[in-house]
Amino acid sequence: MIERREFIAGRGGVAARGAGAAAHDAGWSEISKVVRLMPSRVVAFHKGLRETGCVEARNVAIEYRWAHNNTHRHFRRQRRWIALSTNGSLAHRLPKAVLTHGDEMKRREFIAFLGAAGAWVSVAQAQQAIPVQRERIIPGPTNLRRVRTKTLEIAYEDTGPEAGIPVLLMHGFPYDPRAYDEVVPPLIAAGCRTIVPYMRGYGPTRFLSADTPRSGQQAAFGRDLLDLMDALALPKAALAGYDWGGRGACVVAALWPERVRCLVSCNGYGIQNIAESITPRPPAQEHRLWYQYYFHTERGRAGLAANRREFGKLLWQLWSPNWKFDDATYQRTASSFDNPDFVDVVIHSYRHRFGYAPGDPDLEEIERRLAAQPPISVPTIVLQGGGDGVATPQARDDQARFFTSGYQRRIIPMIGHNVPQEAPSVFAAAILELIAA
Repeated sequence: MIERREFIAGRGGVAARGAGAAAHDAGWSEISKVVRLMPSRVVAFHKGLRETGCVEARNVAIEYRWAHNNTHRHFRRQRRWIALSTNGSLAHRLPKAVLTHGDEMKRREFIAFLGAAGAWVSVAQAQQAIPVQRERIIPGPTNLRRVRTKTLEIAYEDTGPEAGIPVLLMHGFPYDPRAYDEVVPPLIAAGCRTIVPYMRGYGPTRFLSADTPRSGQQAAFGRDLLDLMDALALPKAALAGYDWGGRGACVVAALWPERVRCLVSCNGYGIQNIAESITPRPPAQEHRLWYQYYFHTERGRAGLAANRREFGKLLWQLWSPNWKFDDATYQRTASSFDNPDFVDVVIHSYRHRFGYAPGDPDLEEIERRLAAQPPISVPTIVLQGGGDGVATPQARDDQARFFTSGYQRRIIPMIGHNVPQEAPSVFAAAILELIAA
């Protein structure tokens, strides 16, 4: 059994990170101290949890609540409850928050109060303190759901209040929803509902028919996203993504702006100009795109099929040279490449964009509209990593002309291609800024 222990969430990133690890360590008991945790440190807190094997939306479910009005009053009240050894939480007109950890831990309450001045983080006493068996981490997300569209059974991770503002987070190649593990918590803390799908060819997402072309063209990404919104009965949502996912989000924002509240897109206007793809790029950029030309050959297809995990890891290293990820981080994503359609979708994607492979006939009307390079008329923030090894940002913004409503472009120093996983707090803050505008 664990005796009464302290849970301190400090103002600094290191302190917050340590607090997250300490809170998870062997089970939580009563709190003897609660101090202020700024919203910007929520990510650091979750990083501390991750170091002990606790990953939100995988083996831990955490629900957040706002502390409305006077946060100082709420803090004083919570501190008084702790002094009285009360095993309660400040509901403040909202349902209880529960943290669960598979079969190893009993019910525990985890409440994050976020107000204008900052966040008050507290942990109520566990009903029974049971040591955590860290080697028995439950595989896969605890909130994985599936929905069928006309062509796919899409697997997606759904977190946060159902009535919250929906935010769809779209991953790229070669990545998966794990890129958003530290983006989701601050969005939920702000009252949003996050939906993170596995794109076609990744993880548990499957084609419904063997006859459906395994297309990786831009129209497919946009159509899949729109179909997902329809299947979930979401009339409007905030969209955010990068690489393939950013392209799909741009397609929907350009062609169906009435369905999009706002857009966060990494690497700018993601809609391809296929007619211009034959025009050579500067030699340095042609060198960065070597993998695309490799995929144009049958040797490239065979190489990806035989070495998909090694290939993906090499691209992570080349595209994010300043990101020192460990092997465990990579392997959590690489398992998604075992999807039976992964190779076909990837190869088609990189051939179609150069006009070297035909598209899905059912998507030709969308491709025709995209060929006109339609503008994006929803409020947009473009994030670009200053250390991106494949899409290095230029000083001059030559894509601003494609955005016609509240456009901002921000370059994040040292960050590579995988912006949400490398700079989650910046990514989440951009989404929340647009939602609040």
